[in-house]
Amino acid sequence: MIAAHITVDVILSKFSVIEKIKTIGDIVMLGGPFDIVTNTEPTSNPQVAPFDVSPPQATVECPLSPPVPRTSIQTAVDEALAIVSLCRDETTIQAGLHVGDVTGAVIGTERLAFDVFGDSVNVASRVMTNCPSASGHVAVSEQCYNVVASLLLAAESTPACVDHDEDDGDRAMCRGVSFDHPVTQHCKGKGDVVVYPIKTFPPVGRIKQLLSSRGDASAE
Repeated sequence: MIAAHITVDVILSKFSVIEKIKTIGDIVMLGGPFDIVTNTEPTSNPQVAPFDVSPPQATVECPLSPPVPRTSIQTAVDEALAIVSLCRDETTIQAGLHVGDVTGAVIGTERLAFDVFGDSVNVASRVMTNCPSASGHVAVSEQCYNVVASLLLAAESTPACVDHDEDDGDRAMCRGVSFDHPVTQHCKGKGDVVVYPIKTFPPVGRIKQLLSSRGDASAE
């Protein structure tokens, strides 16, 4: 288990938006971006739109005002799918990704630690524990699927269960992912939740190539 945690840490070091929040036994909770505030009232507690990934679960986007920038959400989902693919190449994982609103805070009076809270964290966990075994133990929520569709398909296209492997010059690392048809799962405490099992994963070779090219560009 320790080796698996080290593997995840090495993979996360290559990304800028998704970061580790905490570990819970053999679960890794990831999140990001944490610089988006969706409630600007000065007297209220700020809320952020991040990710919870349990070897990659996720959390983003909620219909609050002002709206969360789509580019940040898409980047976070893109990174989460890339992390899932790289982790699967190195170790055995079970993962569920979700997009929604959460609150982040530093808690405690001793041994302070940052944590995130909210219904979206619970949904991400439920997607992970209820993803169909036929999907390779990785699935995304309907909200997350819609972000993937907006990232990979033309704006006028209707999200559908199709392969997204056309090379149109898009630099999205998740290009190549495809989904099985949605499945309705009964999740404890949530009722019926629609999940999209991942059918094929983004090619690891392409992800590594894009990460390498980004590193070369930042070094110039």
